[in-house]
Amino acid sequence: MIRLISIVYAAFALLVMIYLWRSLMNPLQKLASFIRAYEPGRVIPNTPGEGRKDGAHAA
Repeated sequence: MIRLISIVYAAFALLVMIYLWRSLMNPLQKLASFIRAYEPGRVIPNTPGEGRKDGAHAA
């Protein structure tokens, strides 16, 4: 019985770690692609946060 509980707990912990990893990496990947496309002195083609619906506005 304890072995079953340990396996379920380990699987749950793994799922939580995968979720947190993805929630951290997705914004970093978007930031990296934006930084790679940005060239100083040029107009920014697509302002990050332009289509946000949470009330935050890009300056």
